[in-house]
Amino acid sequence: MAWWNNPAGGQTPEVSLERVAAWFDAQGFAYELTEDDPGLVTSFGRYSYVIEVLDDIMAIHARFWTNLPDDEATATGVRGLLSQFNRSRVVPPLASFVDDDGHQMAAQIPVFIAQGLNDDQLDNALNTCLQAIEDCFDELAEALGIDGGTDGGEDDDDGDE
Repeated sequence: MAWWNNPAGGQTPEVSLERVAAWFDAQGFAYELTEDDPGLVTSFGRYSYVIEVLDDIMAIHARFWTNLPDDEATATGVRGLLSQFNRSRVVPPLASFVDDDGHQMAAQIPVFIAQGLNDDQLDNALNTCLQAIEDCFDELAEALGIDGGTDGGEDDDDGDE
């Protein structure tokens, strides 16, 4: 019987923020745990992430701090580019938002965890999601003509400061 029909006899470990933090420790990645709104916060270069464990979902939120100008021409170009990216891939869906520094990019991947995940499944889910977002943001940086991506920030891409 396939594992997804009978996950370890109903004993697949629950996904918790502590298990996600342990995975980050095992990878040698730097992170912070937030207390007021429980989550794990990390960054790789210009890309920052918040990982939350919410009931049946592990949500991986990512931001690419592009700081593009907040003008109509940029907004139109960004909308068109994000639409093209979103039509060409299933995950991660991309969006933009404006803050005090200009246009920023966002991605999010929800992972269904109601049945729990064993260590290999958690490793695969986190690796796959983080890599998919990084690859997408790298392609987006190239399309936007932004130099650097993960290598352009203050951090290298191993999560260390």
